[in-house]
Amino acid sequence: MEGKKVGDAIRQFALIIIGAALAGYALDAVLIPNSIIDGGVTGISIMGNRVFGIPLLFKVRQKNIPQSKSDSEDAYL
Repeated sequence: MEGKKVGDAIRQFALIIIGAALAGYALDAVLIPNSIIDGGVTGISIMGNRVFGIPLLFKVRQKNIPQSKSDSEDAYL
C-alpha cells in the first residue's frame, strides 16, 4: 500500500512540473510576443513589465506569495 502512495505522489509531482513547463512555454512563446495579456497575477505582471520594465519573474513571485498568515486567513472569511 505504501509503495502505491509514493508512486501516486511522484506521478502527481511529475504532472505538476509538466503543467508548469507548458504554462511557462505558452507565456514565453505565445502571449508575450503577440502582446496578449493574460488574466490574474500573470496579466498584472505582463502589464507591469510593459509599463515599468519590471521583469516578469519578480512580479509573478511577489504576487503569488502570501504576504502574511493573517492575509490568507482573511480571504476565507
